[in-house]
Amino acid sequence: MKIYRIGMYENPTTDKILSMPDIRYANFSALGKWVQQKKPCTTCGWHWQDYGPPLLIEWDNPRKTIGDFSWDGPFGYLFVVKEHVSKALREMEFPCSFYKTKTTHKKSKTKNNFQEKNDLLLSYPNSFIDLDLSLSNVTPISYCKFCGHSRFTFRNNGIIIRKEHWSGQRMFRINTNGNSFATFVTEEGRFLIQNLEFSNITLSEAGKILI
Repeated sequence: MKIYRIGMYENPTTDKILSMPDIRYANFSALGKWVQQKKPCTTCGWHWQDYGPPLLIEWDNPRKTIGDFSWDGPFGYLFVVKEHVSKALREMEFPCSFYKTKTTHKKSKTKNNFQEKNDLLLSYPNSFIDLDLSLSNVTPISYCKFCGHSRFTFRNNGIIIRKEHWSGQRMFRINTNGNSFATFVTEEGRFLIQNLEFSNITLSEAGKILI
């Protein structure tokens, strides 16, 4: 069964982005709020810092259309969604949590920084799956004996997952990708998302589950 990576564009490259005559949808920069479970490791520097609610976002191109999905840049994996999208994903039992966001605007000569509420929700896929390290060509990079943290090569395509490591989730992240928000869906998840015709989301083939 194939799996798909979700994002703003299908397999984006810098050349592809630069050659586009027009970028219709706005993207954002995530500024925080930051939370951490504990202090960074004093040996390897690994931190347990992550985004927490409310996520503070700043639009990079605010005059453009805000899609049903919005991303932290054309190459980004972090995404926020409109309220009707979160409702639909909940109803379809996608394993994803949603948190409030606030919007901030850059200072200008006539306007100071300010924050405002919006109806966009930070989407936090909270199901993680192990891939097959060998078949996915993933190798260890480092291991810290002090805190126990391991780093592996990042993988967003060519992913192979064994059946016994998958519990039927329609949406998930990969354990060895660490804190990355790179998110994947199954064929069923892809069908459900495409059937609702949400704007500003593409699904790129990224590997398969061996079933």
